[in-house]
Amino acid sequence: YNTAIAINPGEAYVYANRAITEADMGDYKAAEKDYSKALIIDKNLLPAYLNRAIMREKLGDQEGAIADCNMAIKLNMFSDDAYGLRGYLRFQAKEYHDAIEDYNKALKINPENKRILMSRAITWYEMKKYPEALEDYTRAIELNPQFGEAYYNRGLIQIYLKDTHKGCLDMSKAGELGIQQAYKVLKIYGQPGNK
Repeated sequence: YNTAIAINPGEAYVYANRAITEADMGDYKAAEKDYSKALIIDKNLLPAYLNRAIMREKLGDQEGAIADCNMAIKLNMFSDDAYGLRGYLRFQAKEYHDAIEDYNKALKINPENKRILMSRAITWYEMKKYPEALEDYTRAIELNPQFGEAYYNRGLIQIYLKDTHKGCLDMSKAGELGIQQAYKVLKIYGQPGNK
């Protein structure tokens, strides 16, 4: 990348590509700087805003990360990734209602985004809105019947709501799909006489 930058220092994608490599190596500060350089060259480079937001979040700059998401949304108000990332950042800040609002916008754009469905379900759970969380986990499973994490999380909620039978069925399926923690839950709640 250094050679490519020396040959053509005005190419935004070269900085953005180097930033991807730096992020993969765990050098988030260098990646954040290169995304910033790319955005100086091309202020409309949507992926650079989203990726820089991730770097800023990893570096503890929540405000900067949200500002980058806002710019990405301004560039493309139909970016489910931008709303989803901003929702995640708001969730991290415990701004659950704002996070739900962003997840709703993202899912309106792309109703089959399983990652955002899972994020919204986790947020519903934190808000103690268990029926809504169950609905999102169920929808994620409908979209991908091999989604072990969705079975596991739905099973936990069902057990918490005293529907142990359904919860254990989900735990069993989660275990079959590779979620080893499900077997520990089944040892506790899958015993005869547990309800």
